[in-house]
Amino acid sequence: MFSKSGRYLGRGALLLIVASRCIDCGKHGECTKGPRAVYQWNLSAPGSSWSIWYYRPVRRSVEGAPVVGVETRVETKAEATAARIISAARNLFVAKSYAEVTTDLIATTAGVTKGGLYHHFPSKESLYVSMMLDDLEQKRLLFASAATMEGDCRAKLGRLTRDFLELSAQDRDLIRLVRRDINTFEGDERARLIRAYQRALPDQVEKIVRDGISDGELQTADSRLLAWSFVALVEIVIGEYARQALGDIEPRLNHVLELFFGGAASHEIGVSA
Repeated sequence: MFSKSGRYLGRGALLLIVASRCIDCGKHGECTKGPRAVYQWNLSAPGSSWSIWYYRPVRRSVEGAPVVGVETRVETKAEATAARIISAARNLFVAKSYAEVTTDLIATTAGVTKGGLYHHFPSKESLYVSMMLDDLEQKRLLFASAATMEGDCRAKLGRLTRDFLELSAQDRDLIRLVRRDINTFEGDERARLIRAYQRALPDQVEKIVRDGISDGELQTADSRLLAWSFVALVEIVIGEYARQALGDIEPRLNHVLELFFGGAASHEIGVSA
């Protein structure tokens, strides 16, 4: 059972519900009819991990009173197996190139037979796309909370950047796989991956930048170019050199914000007499 704050009321775990998807139609946060898969981030467990619970939405009367209670259950054996396959695939695709990761390797790492893997995912391509679309949707919801929060442009970009930097190394690397592997895919799958990536991060940054321009906090410019420039600055500070040169999250965050809002020039340069 969950409290309204997102706390799981059993075993003392603090969970943040970040996404839900209808099991019947696959819609994220739209369908109110079918059972839903709820993705949660375990904030209290060492290393933190995603888990999936399922429930049917509460039906309400015209007056708004609940008429059917929320039904929760622990994931089934089949769902647990699929989650184990996804977890193994995440580790492998981050550690190796797309070509190096085979279905045999994924099955062995997940501790399932190859037939068991194909029961859940008909191909390596479908497993990869499913893994990436779910991960990017989770990140979209995380970053969208920064884009829609109260505050000015700097505060919103600061929140989004902090959220990104506080992700595990694997979670940060996952979002970058789209650009690494996109040429492997064609047609609808390629388009879906590109759009999911854009919605997860660049679109959220662009919304903040566009609002900043509208509010007079940023000079008039192409909001998309500014958004991509900001994303590039963030990507620079997640490297090993930046960690050694700047330190932990706070100085790296400040470095990005100061460069974006203040530039790299000294105050004396470009000042008219």
